Amino acid sequence: MSVQGPTTKSLLETYPINIYVFIFATIIFGFAFVRAFTNFSQSQFLSVSGFITGSLSLVSLACIIVPHWFAYTFFILWVFGSSFVVYLYATEIRETYNWLLQKSKKICEKINNLWRG
Repeated sequence: MSVQGPTTKSLLETYPINIYVFIFATIIFGFAFVRAFTNFSQSQFLSVSGFITGSLSLVSLACIIVPHWFAYTFFILWVFGSSFVVYLYATEIRETYNWLLQKSKKICEKINNLWRG
């Protein structure tokens, strides 16, 4: 797909940041989506992270087709909306963070014991 104009450039050449943000957010959204169905104990956190990354993916793609000033408005609204969602689910996010931290510590301890043992 090319952008029409004086010189024909690909979307990646014209909007590199938007495309990379879209790809990254879509990959994270996919992981969160799949993980939400396999790990029901953390599904609240995964649904929130899926919502945030999915909406970021949508906003970054939508910013390609709208004027720049409107794109900035989209991103500002996304930041406020995502901040509000994170605020609503702060305790669940904190609990999940602590759970991930404990799991990471256990894994690091096991690796350390294997390394030294």
